[in-house]
Amino acid sequence: MYTPNHFNENDQEFIKKLVSQNPLGTIVSIHGVELEATHIPFMMEDNKIIGHIARANPFTNMDGQDCLVIFQGNNAYISPSFYPTKHIHHKEVPTWNYSAVHFYGKIKIINDKAEILKIISDLTDKHEQVFENPWKVSDAPNDYIEKLLNAIVGIEILIEKTVAKSKLSQNKSDENKNGVIAGLESMGINPQNLVR
Repeated sequence: MYTPNHFNENDQEFIKKLVSQNPLGTIVSIHGVELEATHIPFMMEDNKIIGHIARANPFTNMDGQDCLVIFQGNNAYISPSFYPTKHIHHKEVPTWNYSAVHFYGKIKIINDKAEILKIISDLTDKHEQVFENPWKVSDAPNDYIEKLLNAIVGIEILIEKTVAKSKLSQNKSDENKNGVIAGLESMGINPQNLVR
């Protein structure tokens, strides 16, 4: 990912929060001679990301292979008309504000049913916590869960390298940043995590 210094994201808490708030990652690797991509929800634990995939997914044959996992945060089109300076010198162009994290590592496929059950339980608990009466994996019949456990595998990527980018108008004046905030709000878009 092309990352100029002023957009390079080094804040580990920001990176963890981006993944937590946007858990659907895109995992990319080479399958044979072709690139293969799939989209799955992950959770981040220490220096690894964990999820599960269908046993029929081609990624189950990629144990030990290098991969890239991409997470994207909030994003929005930024019109030149948002910038007050555009109305003075007209030297502004459209752009897109966004945050993204690329994790590089090796794919580890997990076949142990107890580990897979822990993964799906942890993922479920994390996403169900917002509900008044959270659903739990144990709410489903045991034989049904057992059948599902036979159809999926766990996936774990030990993070070897992280490249993160926040292109959030950091290279603009305070006047133009305020213009971006006002412009986004006028479109009904919450500017939180879109301007720094």
